[in-house]
Amino acid sequence: MDARVVALLVGGLVALGVLVIASWERWERWWFEREDPRPLAVFRIAYALLVVWDVDALAPHHELLFGPAGMFDAARARAAFGGWEDGADLLGVGWCAVTGHFSLLWLGDASIALPSVLVALHIAALLLLVGAWTRTAAVVTVLLFDTLVQRNAVFLEGTELVLLVFGVLLACSRCGAALGIDALRRDRATPTVELVPAWPRRLMMLQVAVLFAATGLLKEGEAWRHGDAVYYALANAHFARFDLRTLLADAGPVSIAALTWGGRTIEVLFPLAVCGVVAKWSVAHFAPSSGTRLVARIAAVVLFMACSAGLVMATGYPRVLPSSSRALALLAWLLVLTLVFGASTIIRCCPRLGACLFGRHVWIGAVTLLLTGLWFGMNIGVFHPAMLATLIAFVPAGLGSARTEDAESPTLAYRPRVRIVGGCMIALHVAAILVANIPLDAAPGRSLAIAWLRASRSPQSWGMWADPPTEDIYLAARAHSRDGTATELRVDLDPTRDERPAALGYDRRWKIVGRIARTGTGGPYLEAFASWICRNTSESTSIELSTLSSQIPRLGKRRSSEIATRHLATIACPTA
Repeated sequence: MDARVVALLVGGLVALGVLVIASWERWERWWFEREDPRPLAVFRIAYALLVVWDVDALAPHHELLFGPAGMFDAARARAAFGGWEDGADLLGVGWCAVTGHFSLLWLGDASIALPSVLVALHIAALLLLVGAWTRTAAVVTVLLFDTLVQRNAVFLEGTELVLLVFGVLLACSRCGAALGIDALRRDRATPTVELVPAWPRRLMMLQVAVLFAATGLLKEGEAWRHGDAVYYALANAHFARFDLRTLLADAGPVSIAALTWGGRTIEVLFPLAVCGVVAKWSVAHFAPSSGTRLVARIAAVVLFMACSAGLVMATGYPRVLPSSSRALALLAWLLVLTLVFGASTIIRCCPRLGACLFGRHVWIGAVTLLLTGLWFGMNIGVFHPAMLATLIAFVPAGLGSARTEDAESPTLAYRPRVRIVGGCMIALHVAAILVANIPLDAAPGRSLAIAWLRASRSPQSWGMWADPPTEDIYLAARAHSRDGTATELRVDLDPTRDERPAALGYDRRWKIVGRIARTGTGGPYLEAFASWICRNTSESTSIELSTLSSQIPRLGKRRSSEIATRHLATIACPTA
């Protein structure tokens, strides 16, 4: 990477660090106030239901994905996804578990292993739902869910990442302090309302903002610049819930472009909702800064804006607008930063303008409308309801304290020394999230940030539909037998019949075969899938796998009947 880019990135991170130090009282109080536990409790209930929904929706493919008779037995799974050697010692296994590359289902192929994990996961999720032994139930739910996620990555979608990241934050919270059995037991002992530390819920708010912003900023390819990305997404045969091609053609390119750019803008600018929450809170609890700290904060803001402006000119990122013009990217980015750093001033001096720009109800309403529309149009399982559930973190919660600038207020959670350590750890975690979402592989500290986030089960990979495919790719399988005959196997939709999945009842099968087809010989899945077919088809000597590609026509054009075929591999079945 260019040394100038590295210097600008380091300078920007240093500026943010100075800003945190110069605003330490606000930083400490923001994270460690005590608040009403009910929003977290509501999210706890929604989360438990979503985890069970996601896992049970995979039921037709449990053996294929996680069982010893599926695509991978335990040894092959840990080699493919964990990098284990067969002779790994206990220390090596422990290190894999700590660093986040671990699944209990890698330890052996006992027939009882998968049923045991599934039963334990359902019990833990049920306890989490009803709020009994809540912290333990949350930890067990997340770890067992991670065990399934790590076992075989072929089925993964953004759904699993969302549930994993927010499950970790939920497990760190006091989400059992309301609306559950634990809360009822406590209410019998004491009638007072238990206020809980605010930092897990507020980290959820930040994570939602980063998720949307990163997803939106990565959408800067040709389809997004031309404004037809929404069309390609809704015309995808595997994931479109309904055949909307006629409706999309009637809507016309202008309407489709408005939907495309409008949706992307909502995602990119959603962090303004968090800025509004923080700014309103700051105005309510603190007087405007003055003296040395004010000078330090202004200097940090100026340094950050200068470094980030240099990055935009050097790399073209971030692109607030889907344009290849670096000058326009710079102008838009500086405007956004001006709004972010001036949020408190705008809200204090012009409340009506602040309510329009930063209003929680404005952005939550917009993103709810966006997610609901996508949920109606695209069938990708639990992803959209999971994202809607994360918005519960923005439900206003009583802070349980009056206006005061005393950082030693008894309403703050933990002892002062614990808050110092905790505040620093939160700062480092936030820095890791930001660095991991910078779309530059050689960004300084990126590998360390990714390692920490993987170890804390908080992976950041939010490029969902960043580059909508302009073609539908299907997987075709043919079984060859000893007598020379070949049998076509139905592993995917039939493009010659323009087949589509059922509008309701998402089947993860389409994601599985789609990933196998797109990774081809470049991933670990092709041979494993062929071997699984061998075990489930009698008299087969080899399995031939190919892809069938059908171009998605431009808006208003008819789909071509031409199907392109590409041979991937012919894999011999193992002999008995």
